[in-house]
Amino acid sequence: MAWVKHVRVGQELNGVLRVVVRERVPLAEVFFGGERFVMDSEGVLLPPPAGFGTKVQGLVKVSGIPSPSLRERGFLRVDRKSLGLVKSFSEALSGVPDAAILVRELHLEGSNESWFSVAGDPARFIVGNDGDFKEKLEKFGIFWQSVISKKGYGCYRVVDLRFRDRVFTTDAATAP
Repeated sequence: MAWVKHVRVGQELNGVLRVVVRERVPLAEVFFGGERFVMDSEGVLLPPPAGFGTKVQGLVKVSGIPSPSLRERGFLRVDRKSLGLVKSFSEALSGVPDAAILVRELHLEGSNESWFSVAGDPARFIVGNDGDFKEKLEKFGIFWQSVISKKGYGCYRVVDLRFRDRVFTTDAATAP
């Protein structure tokens, strides 16, 4: 019963048996080692529950997580840094509804180069590893509305959102 976090059973003085079950809180859908997992809010990688669809509302898809370590009950657990990045990004994403509609996957990279992808566009939107994801996602929303909505999909290979008040782009390679 992977999704059960804690169970507490106690008998009260009046003979009532009270059972309290705490379930794990899903945070992200994770792809690791060719398999799909659901990461809970503590970084534990769990098998997807029965009936887990291909599209789960509110869960960001994450790839690029370094090798998780084994946990005492046999479950894999991601490192603290990766968990912090995924939590921060997910929180920021829930605060910027326009971006949440478009963002499809977060890919973790070392050396401050984590990026996300957007539905229908091959560009990498670099947000880095240093936080301020809400600000970067808001900047992404403005860039999307003012530039990409006019120029169209596929115009850029890389869009770098890491710098204050600036967005740097690399054009997509044109076919010869």
